Amino acid sequence: MKKSLFSKLLWSVAILQLMLLAGCQKYDDKDFNPAPSPTDQVMLKSSGGVMSGDTVKAPANLVITVWAENLPVLPPGYAYVYSWDMGDGTPLLTTPRVEHKYTAGLYHLVVTITNPLTGTVITKMLWMDISPLYGQDNTIRVISATAVSGGYDYELGFLASTIAGFVPPPYTAYNVPFVTGTFCGWQTNPPPPNPDYTYIDGNLYLVRHIVFANYAPQDLHFGQVTNWSYNPSSIYWVSTGGGNGKYVIYPLNGQIYNFPPGAVYIPGEDGDPVGGLYPPTIRDSLMRGTSPQYDSLRLFVNYQQYANGSQPFLSYTKLGAWLTSPLHILSGTGWGYYTVSVADIIADNSKLYFKFGPSFVNPDTYGDMTQSKFYIPESLMCGLQVVTAKSGWGYALKKT
Repeated sequence: MKKSLFSKLLWSVAILQLMLLAGCQKYDDKDFNPAPSPTDQVMLKSSGGVMSGDTVKAPANLVITVWAENLPVLPPGYAYVYSWDMGDGTPLLTTPRVEHKYTAGLYHLVVTITNPLTGTVITKMLWMDISPLYGQDNTIRVISATAVSGGYDYELGFLASTIAGFVPPPYTAYNVPFVTGTFCGWQTNPPPPNPDYTYIDGNLYLVRHIVFANYAPQDLHFGQVTNWSYNPSSIYWVSTGGGNGKYVIYPLNGQIYNFPPGAVYIPGEDGDPVGGLYPPTIRDSLMRGTSPQYDSLRLFVNYQQYANGSQPFLSYTKLGAWLTSPLHILSGTGWGYYTVSVADIIADNSKLYFKFGPSFVNPDTYGDMTQSKFYIPESLMCGLQVVTAKSGWGYALKKT
C-alpha cells in the first residue's frame, strides 16, 4: 500500500512539473508556421570566424565565408554585380559569396553591390581581425536562421563538451540535456524523447530552435540533468561571481553577437560601457595565446571623441618604465588600438597604467580620460589591474 501511494505521489510530481514547464514549449516548437516578416536591411553575414558587431575574429589560414543578405529580388535574367575588396591586396572577387583565407593582421573588407536596373550601389564593410591568439568560439553556434513573425527562428547548437561529465546519446530519462534562459523564464525545456543533436567539425552539439526578436538580449544556459555548461573563455560568457556564470547573446537578423550591435562600430568586449551617459573612452579585449606567456590585452581608444589629432598615441607602463607608441588606427571608426603582454602586466604587480593623446610628435599632451571607468583622478591617468583566475585560463580587469 505504501509503495502504491509513493508511486502515485511520484507521478503527481512529474505531471505538475510538466504543467509548469509547458509554457516554455512554445519557444522550442518546430511546427509553427507564422507569416515571415524579414528585415529590409541589407547586411553582411559570415561563417568560419566569430562575428562580433562589424568585426570577424578568426585564426590565420581559416576559410571564412562572407555573403550579403536581404537584397531586393531582381526580375529573371538580372543579377547584382559584386566587387569584393578583401583588404589584403589580393585581386577583387566578383561572386555573390566569397571564401577567403587571411594571414595574421587587421583587414578592412569592403564590398560594393550594384543594382543592374537602377545603377544603385550599396557599400558594406567588415573588419577582419586575424590573429594566432584567436581560436574559434564554438560554444554557441547559429546552424540556421529563418525570418518569422516577430524576429528570427534560430537553430542554435550548444557545445556538449563544455558540460561536465556529459553523457553522449542515445539519451534516456536519466541523461537528457536541456537549454534554458530568459526566453522561457529559466524553466528547463521539456525535452522530446530523443533531443536533437548534431556533429559539427567533429564536435557534438545540442540543437534547439528558439525564436528571438531583434535587439532583445538573451541570457542562456544549457546542460545535462543537474550539470551545467562552464566555459569562461567563451566570448558569450558573463561571470556572475563565485565561479558561476551564464551566456549572453544579442540576436539580430539571424546572427548572434556578444554585445549590442549597431550602426556605430565600438570595438572590444569590455571596458567602458556602451550606451551610457558618455561615449565609451576605453574598450578592451583579452586574447588567449598558445600558452599563458603569449596571452595579450588589446586596448582600444576612442581618440576621435577624446583625443582627436593627426597621430594619436598611447603611453603605458612596462616593467617600471613608461613607453609611448602610436595607436594602430581602425580607419573610418575614430578608434585606435595597442596590444600589450598580459605576462608583462602581471610582472608589474598585475597593474597597467596608461595615458593617450592626439599627436605622437607632442607626447606630453594628453586627451580627456575623465569619463573612463579606469580613470584615476589623483594621478590624471588610467589604470587597470589584471586579476588571474584561480583555476584554468582566464582574467578579469578592474580599476586599480
